[in-house]
Amino acid sequence: MNELRSRTVAGLGGLSLAVQERGRAGAPTVILVHGYPDNHHLWDLVAEHLEADHHVVTYDVRGAGESVTIQVLDRPPPPVLLPNGYR
Repeated sequence: MNELRSRTVAGLGGLSLAVQERGRAGAPTVILVHGYPDNHHLWDLVAEHLEADHHVVTYDVRGAGESVTIQVLDRPPPPVLLPNGYR
């Protein structure tokens, strides 16, 4: 089993995402994305099986797990994160 590497990636408008990586960085990359209301741990068992031959990336989507939510920002969210039709 490879070491789990965790980091925070800064995003648009001050949002940040909690990212976890396993496996060899030069190997083919597999990105596993969870849905609501889960977090990156949903993929732990799958990631453990893939990490021997792949660079596996999981992350907590905005508002889940260790990723920041809109409510904690000190300014309005950027327009790209607002519902469709916003003007």
